[in-house]
Amino acid sequence: MNGKKAYVCIVEFTSFEPEKYSELYTEVRLAALERIKPEKARMQSAAAELAYLAAARAAYEDGLFGARNAEALSASALKKRFAYSYAQSGKPEMHGAFLSLSHTSGAALAAVAPFPIGADIERERRVSERIAKRIMGESEYAEF
Repeated sequence: MNGKKAYVCIVEFTSFEPEKYSELYTEVRLAALERIKPEKARMQSAAAELAYLAAARAAYEDGLFGARNAEALSASALKKRFAYSYAQSGKPEMHGAFLSLSHTSGAALAAVAPFPIGADIERERRVSERIAKRIMGESEYAEF
């Protein structure tokens, strides 16, 4: 990766009011939130947006999008500077960087990098021995 960094943010929550931060959301996220009906899914979607904006701001302040710039961005400038869209594949994409979003029960993750990146977040859960044997390789299963 030649010393290049990835910028990652995780937002954890037990309760969340997506409307409280609506001024920060990009147009893409606002449209998505209008379509999402289950409250838990709305919270995850909104948290993913906040994680994305935090990761993108860190990348911006570190110079990923050009000259290093520590100036504070207003909510409207933040949304405009870090707007993204979705490719036909359904993956989010942005100009000048790569983006990965993921969420699980109570947490959302965003990663922004100057190289293709994929990030995932999952809650730890017990795996039965029967399932472990089916999905793990021999060495993984021996360690399990």
